[in-house]
Amino acid sequence: MLNQEEEEDVETLSELGLTFLQAKIYFVLAKNGKSTIKTLAEKAAIDRANTYRVVCKLQEFNLVEKMLTKPALFRAVPLSAGVAMLLENKEKEYSELAAETEKLIERSKRFDNDKPREVESQFILIPRGKASGKKLTEIFTRTKETNEAIFYWSDLQPLSIFVNTWRLLLKKGAKIRLIIYVQEKETFPLKTIQNLTKNTKFQVKYISKAPAYTLSIYDRREALISISAHASESPNLWVNHAGLVELFHDYFELLWGLTVPAQPENV
Repeated sequence: MLNQEEEEDVETLSELGLTFLQAKIYFVLAKNGKSTIKTLAEKAAIDRANTYRVVCKLQEFNLVEKMLTKPALFRAVPLSAGVAMLLENKEKEYSELAAETEKLIERSKRFDNDKPREVESQFILIPRGKASGKKLTEIFTRTKETNEAIFYWSDLQPLSIFVNTWRLLLKKGAKIRLIIYVQEKETFPLKTIQNLTKNTKFQVKYISKAPAYTLSIYDRREALISISAHASESPNLWVNHAGLVELFHDYFELLWGLTVPAQPENV
């Protein structure tokens, strides 16, 4: 019976290219030393037929050695050496895959660029974290005219990334309008925002009531809306459906008209 730490080690071996049974049997054999198939099967809690089949496969991988005794004994290559071999194989596999991928990309250029792309209405759920950051980068790159957003101030962290992005949009000539909710006791660098508002195309208003969700609209062609109140704490729904994006824009305009450009109370 493996403990939690040992189960994690088996999982790591699986991620290095072994199947679960191969990883478990290799680990158990390395842990317990040389064993017969019968003893190994008992310790790994796997039937003898499967144990023998897996051990033969591990021999092909040079991870298990057979000792010419009667009955036959098997011993594992030390884990440090075995892991090094598996890692080397994995790196070689990825290297070969990368080379094949480059060829695929080059071949695809023959027909990818010749076909006009149809714009279809889509709804895509973007997981939080790296996927969300990547999607935002893609959207900001193609944004040219407007960016309208309703945000919790805490979702705009780290601020430097957003400030740099806003500056790039302003250089493109885009108009940016933000409705921001600042929670109590939050640090709000008003000076940074004031410096940006020196550009008349950058406008900010503040709301005293927490928004039910966060929303960002780009060129009135696509939008990101949070599944929960905080964009940073939940997946985001990306949409480019013309009717829905226009509906989101109308909501933003309504809220913008009801909001005064006053400073947050806690500033």
